[in-house]
Amino acid sequence: MPLEKISRHLTDAVIAVEDHRFYLHPGIDPIGLTRAVFYNIRSDDGRQGGSTITQQLARTLFLSNVRSYG
Repeated sequence: MPLEKISRHLTDAVIAVEDHRFYLHPGIDPIGLTRAVFYNIRSDDGRQGGSTITQQLARTLFLSNVRSYG
């Protein structure tokens, strides 16, 4: 479906839930990345991600879903 046919309310809602700083960073959110690194270092699980919508799309299209610091 072309982006023009998707309701602006829907796209704004997805962005608000997934990455509320979407319009404030160039695709890599330094605040979210730093938060995730500190959480993962202090946590036994180490399961918080710092990826943005842009990074999630790139990973889905070009890479695998394997989580690593690399």
